[in-house]
Amino acid sequence: MFWAILTGTRLEGDPVERMTFDMRLDLVGLDSLTQIAWALVDTHGEDAVAIADRTITDLESEGSKPVADAWRGLRALLEDALNGRLGRQTPTIH
Repeated sequence: MFWAILTGTRLEGDPVERMTFDMRLDLVGLDSLTQIAWALVDTHGEDAVAIADRTITDLESEGSKPVADAWRGLRALLEDALNGRLGRQTPTIH
């Protein structure tokens, strides 16, 4: 399920599957979010922030506020990574 996060794609399926995905995303730790942020940056470059913005908008329109909030945190890490404030190995922010 985390592949959807890395590629910026949305999961389709029944509400139970969607809810399970939502809960797992909410429980992702800072180390994992750092790895996800860097994977998005490596895959999409500066477009990673735009992908996060679109995902946040989509999730809010679907009523998934907690997941949209998690993506806001990920978006902040994306900006930090792109601006040299976030290291790859540890979630130390400069």
